[in-house]
Amino acid sequence: MRRYKDLYQARQDTWEGNSRRAVEKLGNIPDEVAGFIRAAAYDKLLHVAWLVKRLANEGKMVMVYAKFRQSAYRLQRVLWDEYNMLVGTFMGGDPPSKLTDLKERAQVVIFTPVALEGLDLPEFDCLVHISAISDEFTRRQIRGRIRGGEEYYVVFKDTNDEWKLQVDVPEPEGRYSPSRSSGLTSQ
Repeated sequence: MRRYKDLYQARQDTWEGNSRRAVEKLGNIPDEVAGFIRAAAYDKLLHVAWLVKRLANEGKMVMVYAKFRQSAYRLQRVLWDEYNMLVGTFMGGDPPSKLTDLKERAQVVIFTPVALEGLDLPEFDCLVHISAISDEFTRRQIRGRIRGGEEYYVVFKDTNDEWKLQVDVPEPEGRYSPSRSSGLTSQ
């Protein structure tokens, strides 16, 4: 059961672009596998960065949602390294004045789960998700911040995330723990 949890978390971390945490979670793995994980995670960030840059070039205000701070920082770094784009971040603990400033001067802002509730962001034209497919409630909460507009997911081709996006199957949230009656349950 523990190995399943580790594999699941490593998959999530790879999809989020956080290869360091994915490799650490898997522990003692061959260098070739670790290299593949790093390449896949970076490839994901490159594709998200390309999409963000394209949308910004079209004159759109872009909101990017990442589940984890590390993912936000990594994407911010890729956007700077690849496209020389200065991108703002707004995370839990940041003062409201920072958000006001970002809305006035930044064309792209990366948010963490602080964007789930209580923020009004109608200035943004589109929403890009770094994360895997969330459940419908979470998607609605985040989408509601921008009051419509375009929504984008970047997923790996031929994966269950691509399939879930096509048939609208939610990604389970939280940790998995054994249940006496049914095998696995989400907490």
